[in-house]
Amino acid sequence: MRHWLAITFTIFITLPGLAATFYLDPVNGSLNNPGTLAAPWPSLEEVILANLVETQEYAPLPYDLANSKLIPKNVGAPAHAGDILVLLNRDQNRICSWQDRMDPVAGG
Repeated sequence: MRHWLAITFTIFITLPGLAATFYLDPVNGSLNNPGTLAAPWPSLEEVILANLVETQEYAPLPYDLANSKLIPKNVGAPAHAGDILVLLNRDQNRICSWQDRMDPVAGG
């Protein structure tokens, strides 16, 4: 029992460290950028339309409980489930991510 607790604890501690952080700047971002703080992507809408986020979708559509299955979409895209996308709001000199919408982090 003690070993299972240690393994579970280790998984929960190490998994958040695997998440990548990507930055979005609707004013200065570009789809040609790597999504870093120094070279951010543009808006979230553009990033999704450019297939830069790996997701899943049901196929075939319309959804049918008996036949539709979740299949990977945009395999190999840079952003994956669990990654963090940070919206840079340079007009107000702050950084805000979806996780802290209510309490933006000061930055620039």
